[in-house]
Amino acid sequence: MFVYDAEIIRAIQNKNEARLYGIEYCAGWHDFENMGISVVCGYDYLTDRYRVFMQDNFDELQDIFADCRNAPFVGFNSIAFDNNLFRANNIRIDDNQCYDILREIWISDGLDPDFEYPSHLGYGLNDTLKANFTGIQK
Repeated sequence: MFVYDAEIIRAIQNKNEARLYGIEYCAGWHDFENMGISVVCGYDYLTDRYRVFMQDNFDELQDIFADCRNAPFVGFNSIAFDNNLFRANNIRIDDNQCYDILREIWISDGLDPDFEYPSHLGYGLNDTLKANFTGIQK
């Protein structure tokens, strides 16, 4: 099992939010081609090792995703976000090998596994942490 999370280079402007000077922005939550990947962090249960991936070692991340011994690949909103970000940056990952915690929460609450506005609001990582762990936030 490999648990992962990706962070982007360019910011995403929220509604009714002014752009800040000196900050680069992409066009929004679906502009995966222009977000860029700043870092991917992960924990590899196979090797009992935390990993950090940046531009200079994305090939090692690709090797982990290609090695089926590491499956499942676990993340939060990973299928809709992280995996699309990877594909936009030529990192291949098979959604069928992924366990997306957010999708499983939606399904367990009787919702569709894909985001639909507004029924899927309120299930963010911070909301999930607050609901399940006292005093822990993102």
